[in-house]
Amino acid sequence: MSEHNQNRGEMVGRSVAAVAPGRAQAGGPGRVGATLRAARAGQLLATMLGTTAAWAGPAVASGGSPVVAAALPAPEAGLTAPTDPQARTSAAAPAAVGFDVELDPLAFALAGSSLHLGVWYAHLRFDFGVFSLGLPEWMHGNAGMEARFEGFGGKVDWQFGTGRGGAFVGVEAGALRMSVQAADGQSDQDLRGAAGVRAGYRFVVAERVTITPWIGLGHTFGADTLRAGDQVFESSAWTVFPTVHVGYLLD
Repeated sequence: MSEHNQNRGEMVGRSVAAVAPGRAQAGGPGRVGATLRAARAGQLLATMLGTTAAWAGPAVASGGSPVVAAALPAPEAGLTAPTDPQARTSAAAPAAVGFDVELDPLAFALAGSSLHLGVWYAHLRFDFGVFSLGLPEWMHGNAGMEARFEGFGGKVDWQFGTGRGGAFVGVEAGALRMSVQAADGQSDQDLRGAAGVRAGYRFVVAERVTITPWIGLGHTFGADTLRAGDQVFESSAWTVFPTVHVGYLLD
């Protein structure tokens, strides 16, 4: 196919070149310059057609476009087709899941206890904990009375930035039992719910140890009036609770 196209191009060029001298003799000296230019154009056309047929032949024979075949070089060995960047990123970087444990030293200092298990998923941290705390008189403001609470609850925090450290905000809710005792030994207690918001900052030290100061604002629900003998325990439904947790990253 390529040889045929090349021969045909050469024949066209020779025909143009052959006709040119005859026309020059018939038209006189005034047309000699134009005729010579036409002859050269014929020779150039023959060369171009022959060259085009040489490279276009294989592409046309295979059913492809000669323009596309010439414009697109053959792929180099070892190269593969690009894949979807989003699919590649999701496969290479799955959502981070991890665990940690935390304690509240303040609870232990006030004759209580604290244990919290944290579960991480990307920027979210879920906290499940049990706690108890003895409230000193300077905290609850009822002279001659002792107060204590114990309970369990959960928290959901949003961690800003990347990694486990940094600022966070969250919500919390739980159930607790509140107990009060007067100086004469008489006591009272009730069960109440609590919910609130909190914010803090988690510092990661020594690679896995965390120190987390935070402050919470909570509201209690379903609280009864607590009486111990002839004394009434007065408390606000709103509570501001600052503390510091110490933890360890397990993942």
